[in-house]
Amino acid sequence: PELLHYAYTATSLGQSTSPLLPAGSPYAEPAALERLLRRYQRAQARTHAKGRDGPAHEYFAASDSELVVAWRGAGFELYVALWPLIQLPAAA
Repeated sequence: PELLHYAYTATSLGQSTSPLLPAGSPYAEPAALERLLRRYQRAQARTHAKGRDGPAHEYFAASDSELVVAWRGAGFELYVALWPLIQLPAAA
């Protein structure tokens, strides 16, 4: 799968990094970037949720436009958007 975007945070240092979005990026349009950031927010909420089993340390969500994967470990958080392997309507 092709990497579309990522956001990495070293929580122990309070530092974050993510790439600039070039003109040809799938997230160059404001609506697409807003959708991606909303999906990252949802992943962040799931990996920090205080539920019965505690927070999840991994998160995976698929849509027609991207796969979003999040990992939360001791001292870091990583959010990744990947090109979907197959379009969801084709999989049904």
